[in-house]
Amino acid sequence: VKGMKPSEKAPAHNNDAGPRKTGLRWQVLTADGLQHIKEHKYKPGVYTPLDNLLNGTWLRLTELLPLWLAPNLVTFSGFLPMVVSYVLSWWAQPDFASPPPRWLALYCGFSLLLYQTFDAMDGKQARRTNSSSPLGQLFDHGCDCLACLSHHNMALLCLLPGPSRTGLMGLVALQSGFFMAQWQEYFTGVLNTAFGPVGVTETQYGLMAMAFATAMLGPERAADIMGSKVHVPWYSEALPVGHVVCHFWMGFVGVLMMLSLKETLVAAHRLGKLGESISYLLPVVTLNAIALLWPSDLLAKDARMVCFVIGILFFYYTAQMITF
Repeated sequence: VKGMKPSEKAPAHNNDAGPRKTGLRWQVLTADGLQHIKEHKYKPGVYTPLDNLLNGTWLRLTELLPLWLAPNLVTFSGFLPMVVSYVLSWWAQPDFASPPPRWLALYCGFSLLLYQTFDAMDGKQARRTNSSSPLGQLFDHGCDCLACLSHHNMALLCLLPGPSRTGLMGLVALQSGFFMAQWQEYFTGVLNTAFGPVGVTETQYGLMAMAFATAMLGPERAADIMGSKVHVPWYSEALPVGHVVCHFWMGFVGVLMMLSLKETLVAAHRLGKLGESISYLLPVVTLNAIALLWPSDLLAKDARMVCFVIGILFFYYTAQMITF
């Protein structure tokens, strides 16, 4: 499916959409926001080979769920272990520099496996119980957005970049890419989750493999590997392996964002909403600039908190894109 007809696109957003106080009560959703949720129709992009390989397993696992189990509860049940892994990692590795104990790397890998599996099952449970709804789809996307913080945490748990700008920009790349996927869906009607044979599923399984490898290697060996330096053509000095992997990640996401930018601007221009589409990018561009210009000494003092605050701000703006 390449998209919907222009007449089927989501309605224009109200400029004053967002939380407002009316009398003694806070209005979280405007009338336009509620209408957008009601009319939202999820149209995924193409499946990757790994998606097709695992789809049978996801279907069989879904058949084991009781019919009374709500799809949103399936989503939330997979999301909670990710929250636990994030909290445990903050406690055990507050500076992104200390190698994780084996048990923590192992738990992080299993928590992502559980999350990814439940995330694939919730939509199937909704169709199985005839309880699909736009609100459920939006709840799923919101959990996915928050889970980006845990994905980033797990990557840095293994790569050990320390309290550096490289680690922070890895988060910015991840959440900017996630925002642009929602932004593209708004104007094209399709949520693309893959680039050729590589998609979200492949990325998550790669992250699991890295966590399990870290657990098997142990903290000392993992620190030696990630701290060893290699020469790269784009930098004058040798860089630690962990930093090089972060650079490759940022380059990969950057290519995806450029492709998304081109396709979305073309679609928005066709709909007569080019200015509107550009305006939605401004908060994310601002967050990118803040992260890029954030003083290094302040980042070194509490990189965890800086990443958390930046991540929550990205979540807020992405939620606005999803909901309104």
